[in-house]
Amino acid sequence: MMPPVRGLVVPEEELARLGVPALYILGERDGATDNPREALAHLAAVAPGIETMLISGAGHDVVVAQPQLVADRMLAFLAE
Repeated sequence: MMPPVRGLVVPEEELARLGVPALYILGERDGATDNPREALAHLAAVAPGIETMLISGAGHDVVVAQPQLVADRMLAFLAE
């Protein structure tokens, strides 16, 4: 298993300048991130235009763990 991501893959400045709608979905137990809740809070502070969703009880496999929830949220996002 790979260690958790410790830093941003995309620089904060680029995230803040993102000019297109974006949705970031993360599992509450995602092992690729040290602290998923903290990661989403940081993303919201840096780039408030990016919508986020935390999937309770899911890991990195959010699409497998909660397929209907993810599909519904993605469809709602795309309809906006």
